[in-house]
Order: sequence, then C-alpha cells, then structure tokens
Amino acid sequence: MTKSKWHLIIFLAIFFTFHAGSARASDHRAWMHGIDFVKVGGNDMLVFSSNGYPPTEAGENWGHDIYYSWIDLEDPVLDARTLVHYQEAQEPASAAVSARNGRLLVTCEDGNDDYYQNAALFNSDLSVFKTYPWTVRTGGHSGHVAALANSERGGFLVAYSEEWIDGGAVDDSGTGDDVWARIVNDDSTMGSKQIRIAVKSGRRHRDWWPLAAGSRKNWLEVWQRYKSKTSNGGGTLRGAVINSWGKVGRRFRITKNIKYYHYDVAYIPSLNRYLIIGSRQDGGFAAIVSTKGKIISRRKGLPSIIREGQAVYFENGGSTTVVYPASPSGIAVLNVTSRGVALAKTVPGSWEWDYMGTDGVFVNANEVLYATETIEGIKFFRFGI
Repeated sequence: MTKSKWHLIIFLAIFFTFHAGSARASDHRAWMHGIDFVKVGGNDMLVFSSNGYPPTEAGENWGHDIYYSWIDLEDPVLDARTLVHYQEAQEPASAAVSARNGRLLVTCEDGNDDYYQNAALFNSDLSVFKTYPWTVRTGGHSGHVAALANSERGGFLVAYSEEWIDGGAVDDSGTGDDVWARIVNDDSTMGSKQIRIAVKSGRRHRDWWPLAAGSRKNWLEVWQRYKSKTSNGGGTLRGAVINSWGKVGRRFRITKNIKYYHYDVAYIPSLNRYLIIGSRQDGGFAAIVSTKGKIISRRKGLPSIIREGQAVYFENGGSTTVVYPASPSGIAVLNVTSRGVALAKTVPGSWEWDYMGTDGVFVNANEVLYATETIEGIKFFRFGI
C-alpha cells in the first residue's frame, strides 16, 4: 500500500472518530430545553424553548426562544409560534397558569451578559400583561414556576438556583450553588422578597435544579444536593414547604442517591397530597408528602422516570391514576391514594425518550398524550392505559 493511501486511511479514521465522539458528546439541550402543557382560557397549550423551530443545534452561545402552540388532544398538530424573543437564550422554559384570573406566567434563565431568572406575564388571550424581561432574580438560573391552586388568592412561586460551582456532581460538570424562591403575584407585583431555601456559606455542598408544585395554601419546592467532592454518585433529594406569604416551613430529606435531574413533583387536589416521583441509582421511587411537609409513604422498586420527565394525573374519587415517562421508553402507570402508591402496569413505547423535556396530559380516563423534545422537534405519543 502506498504512503498516500496510508495517510488517507489514517485521516479518515481520525475524522470519523472525532465526529462520532463529538456527536455523542453534544448536549441535546442545545436544540431544545424545557416544556410544559398548560390550560389557557380553557384550551390546551404547549409551551417550550427551542433554538429556532424546527430546532437547529446552537453554537457556543445558545439562542433559544420560547414558543407556544395550541394543541387539539384528539389530533395533536404543532403550530409553533414565538411567545418570547430576546437576546441570548431563554431556556429552560417553564409555565404555569393562575387559578385566580387565568394569566399565564412563563419563566426562564437568560444568559445575556450575566445570569438572570426572568419572566413574562400574559392574559388568557395571550396579550402581554407584563413584558419580558421581567427579572425575578439577577444571578438566578435553572428556574421553574408553579401556581398556587387557590382561585381566591392566585399567584406563583418561581424556584431558582443562584451562583455556579465548576466541577463536581455528575461527570465533573458542575452545579448551581444555592436554592432560592420568590412569590410572583398574578397582577405583576412581587409577592415576597427573595426566599432563602438552601443557602450555605462555604463549599461543603451545593444545591440546585429546583422544581415546585402548588397546593391551595402553600408550595413544595424540591431540589438536589451534592457534596462538593461528589463525582458520579447520586445526590440527595430535598424538599421545603413555603406558605403563600413566603414563610419557609419544614425542610426535609426525601431520599438519597437521586439521579441527575431525574425527579418531578405534583400536587393532587382530591388527595390534598404532594407526589414526588424520581429515579435513584437503584431504580425508581415515589413519595407521598402532606402539605405540612411530612412524608406519608415511600415506595421503591418502581420503573425509573426519565430525566426532565413529568408525571400527569387523573383524579377518580379517592384514587388517582398517575402516569409518567419511564426509562428508556414507554410509560409507568400508578394507582395513588392519600396513603400509598401501587404500580398498576407499564406500557411499552416505540420511542426512546431524550432528556431535554417531556410533559403530558390526559385525553380521557383511559388515554394520555405525551409531547417530548427531540433534536428534530416536538414528537407526540399517545398511550392507552
């Protein structure tokens, strides 16, 4: 074989090895990140963050905007329209609707010059009530919003992280440092000062990726905690109850060895309970938590929920059906009461879930529709249960 042919073979081997490694290493959130189903003005809407639509891979500086689409649950077709457009990236998108007046609050991290946890507020006809960027916290990031389930009081809790620590956590990728929250009223005023949820001096541990759910009287915020020198082990999942005026009640540990971003929290009105679903290093789990922050029951040995996947529920008297996207594909179906959780079944799926964001909604008592983010765009999957 000639020297030139050897050079060509070596070049091609290096080229394809490099590009295969680069593809594997690509962060799919550079295409899309953050998704929520909400009901606005009585109609189902999907809110999501994407680098253009159809999405393309963002470069070093992401440029995601927030989009929306009205969804017919019987015949889901995406009609992506821009909801928020601004400099840099607005992601991950998180949305909730006021139980009092139906206004839609959308929040996201914005990296323009610095970290900002920003928001915008819309009337139910999507006319702007408070223009973006409405800053909830300068220096805030990784935030999510939950509405208070109270038609008389209304309002939202925006849960967010603050500061950044390089290295540590999973794959030495770093984490946020502290976890905070702030109440935002549905009339565009602030309902509280910054609320300290998990704020420590020094570097003994770091707290971040907070999620929240709202009951009639309070919110439950959950987040993950990593020790500073943790590399690939699990973090601890923690929770705190915040009342409608911003006072923090009980703080508590939910479980250890939680997988990176693999958890969700919801409030089930008919049970007056919070439900936490997550994935530990040894499999899936669920915890039922009272509105006072007391863990009523825990259940291990469940299918693992996917990263950034959300559970949905259908209330039927004293029992509730809960569905969540299970790893690596399909869904898990739970029967949930105020005292316990039982696995009813698993339903296989034809698609392996990605990790950028997945949310669903019940079409009826026997069917659920999931929307999931992919590098090709939103995909819909319907499951019979």
